[in-house]
Amino acid sequence: MVTRWYAFFCMKKKEAEVQRLWTRYLRDRWGSEAWQCDESGRPHNAVFELKVVSRQTLAARHFRPQQIPALLRAAGDVSRAMGGELGEGSSEGSARGLVYKISDSGMGLKPFDCFWLGSVKAYVVVAFGGGEDEKVDVLPVELVAAEFEAGGTLRREMIKDSGWRVKLTGA
Repeated sequence: MVTRWYAFFCMKKKEAEVQRLWTRYLRDRWGSEAWQCDESGRPHNAVFELKVVSRQTLAARHFRPQQIPALLRAAGDVSRAMGGELGEGSSEGSARGLVYKISDSGMGLKPFDCFWLGSVKAYVVVAFGGGEDEKVDVLPVELVAAEFEAGGTLRREMIKDSGWRVKLTGA
């Protein structure tokens, strides 16, 4: 019998693998498709929250309280970005975006001390079914927030035309 702890451990391991593949995709291929670029053809700046869910449904409970508001602030939608402190480091919303101080207490080298983001693209990246097919759905945070504000959940079949499907491996 599979225990809850073991199932949790396996999902965390899968999330780490999907995160590794997504990071490689961003580094090697971001900007290779039109939706990833601005009007001049350059890749646009973006922020992402990655979620690996075992089933075909994404619910508000899969997010920590600060995550959707922080994505909305970074996208410049501060009127809907209420609530949530960002755990490690610190964050505050400005009238136009998100300010984030990177914690000095973490291990490893950090790229810089803090940053301000405003009017950048913000996405929720979802690996439905545990990411077994090595594909993710990339959804605008505004779509996710609107569904959660209405008290709903996002099912894979609902969002097929609302975002982009990305294969993380191969060309």
